[in-house]
Amino acid sequence: MLKVFVDNANEYPKTKIICIGACDSAHELIELDSNIKNRVAQIHVPMMSTEELSSIVLNGSKLLNIEMEGSLSQKIVFYSSRIASSTHNMCLDICLHNDIHSRQKHKKKILDVDFKIAVERFMQRNSDTLKTIYDSAVANELGWYILKTFSSNSHEKLSVREIENRVNMSKRQFSRAEILDKLSELSSEQYKVLYFHKGSDKYSLSNPFWKQFLRMQFALEQSEQYNSEQNKSNKNLKLINQNDSDAMVEKLFLELLDRLSNTIRVNITQ
Repeated sequence: MLKVFVDNANEYPKTKIICIGACDSAHELIELDSNIKNRVAQIHVPMMSTEELSSIVLNGSKLLNIEMEGSLSQKIVFYSSRIASSTHNMCLDICLHNDIHSRQKHKKKILDVDFKIAVERFMQRNSDTLKTIYDSAVANELGWYILKTFSSNSHEKLSVREIENRVNMSKRQFSRAEILDKLSELSSEQYKVLYFHKGSDKYSLSNPFWKQFLRMQFALEQSEQYNSEQNKSNKNLKLINQNDSDAMVEKLFLELLDRLSNTIRVNITQ
């Protein structure tokens, strides 16, 4: 199609095509033929900044005549992972929960605790998918060690060497080729757990919710292992080094993951 437009450019000089894609360069978006390579302009569109995402929440609040309490706006922005659609979705879930469908006649205050609604709705929509992808990703132990590395590391992005050093601790011996293959798999369209940043040659989790999910999953696995060894239940599983919003998100994740596990067990029994 691009070649057809190039061939007719002399007759229709104002004709142009704009291709939009979530990738690091136009070369990833389309395979550029030699005939059109010099006629394509690459325009980098970065992910949205914290300020830009905050403006979405602020402008929407003004238009709807609502006021968000405390740190609610900051929590929404952080868990949006620099993606505008996530910001819109969380704001929409919170508004629908408060029966807000249009501009309010009198200013309405949205409570900080309503962030719980955004997390619950996200998990309700995605918990089955996240758990299914996780189970497939850890079908071999290398996948488990890679995801464990990302869930426990404080750095947002990790190089292949950093990942290799972590997964090969305790005398494990995964080869560089095996690790690269698994990283590629986890970054693929099928999984989308990781995102590869070409500019820095590093990997990161695709969004903060994956980190929360993984932390919860590994905590549950650790608890189950401990329970089986001690033959007793640990109902007070806690994770350390969290701020208030993280603690609340992780509590919800624990509840929903436990609910999901119970559902799976019932289905298997039936």
